[in-house]
Amino acid sequence: MPYLLECFRKNEMPVFKTPHAVWDYIHVGDVAGATMAAVSAKKAHGIFNLATGVGTSVGDIALMMAKHCGFKDIDGLHRAIDACADAPTRRVANIDKIRRELHWKPEIDLASELAKVNLWM
Repeated sequence: MPYLLECFRKNEMPVFKTPHAVWDYIHVGDVAGATMAAVSAKKAHGIFNLATGVGTSVGDIALMMAKHCGFKDIDGLHRAIDACADAPTRRVANIDKIRRELHWKPEIDLASELAKVNLWM
């Protein structure tokens, strides 16, 4: 994300290696909330996947950030993403256990946080 932000600040086209890779991005505020839920749970034991359970591609992150940064060449950005022939990797965690045992779920939406990207500039 810092690389993308720097490119968009300069109105430069980013170079992509894996725009089709899908990852499970989680906000640090949700990490803190899950940690507090685990610490305060009386019967929590074992391993918990700390994630959102929702996947977002690198390319989609780039497009959201570009839009909120006022990047001028959104069509070119689409073409740059589409031109990559990377094998789509998908890493999205199952969060059923943490939801069930800790009664925790992520609260912070990635898209709404990325909408604040212009504040970072």
